[in-house]
Amino acid sequence: SKNGFYTNTIDYMTALPTLDKVVFSNNKKHKKRKDNENKFKTTLMKIKDTLFVRDALLRLGLDGVAFYYYESNESKHLNGFLSD
Repeated sequence: SKNGFYTNTIDYMTALPTLDKVVFSNNKKHKKRKDNENKFKTTLMKIKDTLFVRDALLRLGLDGVAFYYYESNESKHLNGFLSD
């Protein structure tokens, strides 16, 4: 924050990538291809991948290193109850 040029450059480099989602399958003849691609896109939206990547780019620009992890727990499906 001491040098305005450096701060502006970091902000610019963080906002520069468009982070478009391109999801495709190797097997285009599979009957569940579209369904699987939609599930993958939905998962990316749920974990807010663009915010995650932008934060990582900002941390890398400021500190030079960033550490992240993603924890996922498989839920037990109970009949009659809602699940995410």
